[in-house]
Amino acid sequence: MTPQSSFQSELDRLSELAGDVAPATSLYRSVHWLNELLAHPDALFTNTYLPMIRQEQSACTGERPFLTVVTRTQGKRPEMLREVMLSLAAQTDQDFELLLVGHKVSPEDQAKLDALLEDFPASLRVRVRCLSVHHGTRTTPLNVAFAHARGDYIAVLDDDDLVFDNWVSVFHTAAEKGRGTLLHSYVVTQKWELTEHGSMASKAPGSECCHDFRPVNQLEYNMCPLMSIAFPAQYFQRYGLIFDETLTTTEDWDYIMRLAAFAGVTDIPETTAIYRMWENAENSQSLHEQPEWKRNYARIQARLTQMPVLLQPGAPKLRLPEGEAPYEITPERVALKLRVRKLVPTPVWWTAKKVYRLCGGKKWLG
Repeated sequence: MTPQSSFQSELDRLSELAGDVAPATSLYRSVHWLNELLAHPDALFTNTYLPMIRQEQSACTGERPFLTVVTRTQGKRPEMLREVMLSLAAQTDQDFELLLVGHKVSPEDQAKLDALLEDFPASLRVRVRCLSVHHGTRTTPLNVAFAHARGDYIAVLDDDDLVFDNWVSVFHTAAEKGRGTLLHSYVVTQKWELTEHGSMASKAPGSECCHDFRPVNQLEYNMCPLMSIAFPAQYFQRYGLIFDETLTTTEDWDYIMRLAAFAGVTDIPETTAIYRMWENAENSQSLHEQPEWKRNYARIQARLTQMPVLLQPGAPKLRLPEGEAPYEITPERVALKLRVRKLVPTPVWWTAKKVYRLCGGKKWLG
């Protein structure tokens, strides 16, 4: 029996069990959601990505690496990409491959990428495979790369972030105990800026992403930079759980939550990367307008409201800062905030929020 048919038989048994209880019960809803998620793959997966997976698997005759690292790039920031690849070359665990996915790269920028690769030693170049994608949103290259991945796990490292030398090794160690779960490590955040001499850190590292996966908090906002997660490849390649290509932002949050809901998360209390927050360089915040972010956020929230929340035993729940009482969100407070928001011009509102947060405020203005 194949893994897929064995898994489907288990789903069928659960469906039979749920069939004996009322549709309004949590058991029925959870099994129905899980069956729809895993047993009925998206048509885009079946028509587009499944043929890629089969072709890749038939072409791969050698030993599969532990980790496939996926890096999307448009070729517009080669110096940042150089730093990314240097951090990969320094990994203490070299059991990985790098899929460098060029998305809508111009011929001029492609030439720069080719020259950049030639600068690295053969020991790294042999681990690199290049893919080109000329269509779709920023999410499309992820699906293409996941379909071509040969590793047991897949991690996404953007072309402007950095990983420490333990990044691959801690994922590899954690996979021995938490196989089948998402692997989650700690990541520091840091403000960076571009200068005429290159990139430069402008602030001390922040620790707001250095904590275990918090399922309840994650339902409201994402606190897991994408490189902090290693995904089991089987959920994409066997069961068709693909990234939502209609999302133009926050596609990582959506994917993390869908997989974490049933696969669970293995936390790794080690810091492995720097999530660089650029102050004067192009990034997703500057490329997409606030209404677009809000639309994507609303769509993900609507999806999350339909998803049963399955919490692992011992999983961290909602955490409040030490000594802080829960903030009561009442209809009156929400209505007052909305009235004030309509009266205040947008630039003034965002400036007020920034000043308010710098002064330690975290509640009323959000």
